[in-house]
Amino acid sequence: MKKILFSALLGTAVLTLYGGCSSTSSPQADQESVAHSKSALYTQMYNDKRLKQLLIKAAKEKGWRVTNFKESSIIAEKFDSDNPKATTITVRNGIVDFDFLDGTDESDIVDLRDYIEDLTKAEKEGY
Repeated sequence: MKKILFSALLGTAVLTLYGGCSSTSSPQADQESVAHSKSALYTQMYNDKRLKQLLIKAAKEKGWRVTNFKESSIIAEKFDSDNPKATTITVRNGIVDFDFLDGTDESDIVDLRDYIEDLTKAEKEGY
C-alpha cells in the first residue's frame, strides 16, 4: 500500500514539474506577437540606447523638435505654418515604431524615416 501511494505521489510530482517547466511561449514569440505600425522600421541594431541616440540626431537634423518621453521613446514635433505634425517614436529590440498623433500620417514622416534608415545602415556598416 505504501509503495502504491509513494508511486502515485512521485508520478504526480514528476508530471506537475514537467508540465510547469515546458511552455510553448518564449520571449521571442512574445516579441513577434507585438503589433507594430505599418511604417515601423526594422533595423538590425539591437543596442536600443544607441538607436535612440540616432533617432534624436536624425529628427533634429530634419527639423523636428525632440522631447524625451520614456526610456525607449521620444516625441518628435514639427510646426509647419498652421499644420503641426507630431509622432511618438519608440525603440524596442531594434524596431523603430511610429505612433502618429491626430493630423499626422506616414507621408509626414517619410523623410525622417528614410534618414533614420540611412543612419542605422551606416552605423551597422561602421561609418
